[in-house]
Amino acid sequence: MSQIPIGYAFDAASALRAFVYTGGAMYNLNTLVSPTDPLYGAITLIDAEGINDSGQILANGTLDGNNRAFLLTPVASVEAPERASLALLAVGVVGAFGARRRKSA
Repeated sequence: MSQIPIGYAFDAASALRAFVYTGGAMYNLNTLVSPTDPLYGAITLIDAEGINDSGQILANGTLDGNNRAFLLTPVASVEAPERASLALLAVGVVGAFGARRRKSA
């Protein structure tokens, strides 16, 4: 399995955001979704749960106010630390697997 750190962190507005850490820098996965992806701007990725050796990331987020799971598929290597490569990562959101509700305490 891949050793690339993923998870969640707080952004400047104190909101939870999914991240990937590579090349000595942490990247908000929301900023890596391609503008050409059909779900661009419609989703908010909150937590990255897992990553496989192909660089696909399983992330939790919201779409239209509903909690969902997303499979993010890179169109460029996650291993490449260059900013241009990560922008192309364009994490092509393949789709929502289904509603996932979290219980509140």
